[in-house]
Amino acid sequence: MQFASFAFIGFALAAVTAFRLCGARWQREAVLCAANLVLVASFATELRELVPLLSFLALGYLAVCLAPRASSLALWVIIVAVLSLFIWLKQYFALLPSLGFAYVTVGLSYILFRVLHLVIDVAQGEATAPGPAAYFGYTTCFLAFVSGPIQRYQDFAAQLETPPVAPTSAELNASVLRIILGYVFILVFANMVQRQLPFFQSRLPSHFDDGALLTATGELTAAAFLYLVFLYVNFAGYMHIVIGIGRLAGLRLPENFNAPFHSADFLDFWSRWHITLSDWFKFYLFNPLLRVLAAHWGAAVPMPYLGALAFFVTFCTMGLWHGTTTIFLVYGLFLGCGVTVNKLWQVELARRLGRAGYRALCANLWYQDASRGAAVAYFAIALICLWIDPAWAPAFVSPGGLISLLGAFVVLTAVGMAAVRIERAFITRWEEGRVRLAAHLGRQVTTMSAAWITLLVSLILIEAILKSGDAPEFVYKGF
Repeated sequence: MQFASFAFIGFALAAVTAFRLCGARWQREAVLCAANLVLVASFATELRELVPLLSFLALGYLAVCLAPRASSLALWVIIVAVLSLFIWLKQYFALLPSLGFAYVTVGLSYILFRVLHLVIDVAQGEATAPGPAAYFGYTTCFLAFVSGPIQRYQDFAAQLETPPVAPTSAELNASVLRIILGYVFILVFANMVQRQLPFFQSRLPSHFDDGALLTATGELTAAAFLYLVFLYVNFAGYMHIVIGIGRLAGLRLPENFNAPFHSADFLDFWSRWHITLSDWFKFYLFNPLLRVLAAHWGAAVPMPYLGALAFFVTFCTMGLWHGTTTIFLVYGLFLGCGVTVNKLWQVELARRLGRAGYRALCANLWYQDASRGAAVAYFAIALICLWIDPAWAPAFVSPGGLISLLGAFVVLTAVGMAAVRIERAFITRWEEGRVRLAAHLGRQVTTMSAAWITLLVSLILIEAILKSGDAPEFVYKGF
C-alpha cells in the first residue's frame, strides 16, 4: 500500500475510528491485528509471498516464549537462530540458498529489532511474554511496520491497557497538522529534491576522469547536500505521518528526530537522528559491550578509551545493518570512525585544556558553529555510500576523488557554519518582532486559528497529491 495515497489515508482513518470505538483491551488488540494484517498483505500479490515473513514471526514468538526458562547458553542459541533466519531471508550473502520466488521482506529489519528486544527483556525479567495477539500487534504495528519507529514493548503494552482518552481540539488540530506536514515533506519537498539529484550525481565519474576537480568538488558538494535534505524530508515526513495518525488513535509512538541539524557534534547527532535505532543499539549492543570491555581491560585502559572502542564497534554494526556489500562496510566504517574520533577529540581536549578550559572552548560560538557544521557535513559525506553507483567506487578512491571528498566536506562545513549564524540572527529578529507585534496588537490577533491553518494546508496537500504523480519511496523501507 502506497502511504502517499488516498487509499492509505482512508485505511488509516478507518483503523483509527475502529480502535477508538473499542472499550475492551481484547477488542483494541483485534482491531490492531486486523489493520496490521491488511497492511502486511498489501505488499504481497499471492499468499506464498507472506509465508517467509510469517514464519519469521512464528520463530520470534517461540523464542520469546522460551526466553524466560532459557539458560545463558540457550538464550544465545535462540538469538543466533533468530538472526540466522533473518540473514537467510534477507539474502545478506550471495552463497546462501534462495527459496526460488519473490517474497515480502518489507518491515523484516524492524521486526527483528522488536523480537530481539522482547527476547532479551523477557529473559532478564524486565518484561512479560505477550500473548499471540499482543505479540503480532506489537511486531507488525501498521503505524511502524515499514520504517519504525522502534518502540519498547513495555510502552506499547501500557497504552493498550485502557481506552484512549478523547483528544482535545488543540490535540486534534496538532495531530492533523502533523500528518499534513508529513505529506508536504514527502510530496512536495522530497519530490523537488529528488528531481535535482540525478543531474549532479550522474556526471561525477566523468569529471574525475577528466581531472576537473573543481567542478567535481562542486557537484559532489551539491549532490551530498541534496541527498541529505532528501533523506531527512523523506524519513522525517514518514515519521510525522505515522506519529500523527498514532495520536489520533490515542497511541503515542516515540519520536525519531529531534532537530538533528542543531547537533553540537557527531555524537550528539546520533541522539537526534533516527533516535529509536540509536537507542536500540545503545541498550542492546553498546552498553553490554562496554561492560564486557570494562570487565576485561578496565583496570589497564581508561574508561573513555574503552567507550571510544565500543562506539566504533556499535556504529560499524549499525552501518552494516543497512547492507553487507562493500559499500555498506565503508558506510559502517565512516560512522564508526566519526563517532570514535569525536569521542577521542573530546577526551584529549579535556585532558590538555582541563575541565575549565574545555568548557570555555565549548562555550565559544565559533567553536560551536564549526562543530555543528562539521557534524552535518561529515554525515552528508558518509551518506554518499547510500546513493553511489558501485561502479563509481574506484573513481572516489582515486587521488582526485579523495581531494573532491575532502573539498566537499570543507565546503559543507563552511555552509553549515554560515547557516547557523544566519539562523541565530533570524531567530533573534523574529522573537523581537513577535514580542513587539503582540504588545501592539494583542496575542489573539497575532495567533491564527489552528483550524484555519489545517484547512489551508489540507487544500495544498490535496492539490499536491493530485499533481505529484508517484511519490518518492521511503528510503528506509529498503533496509
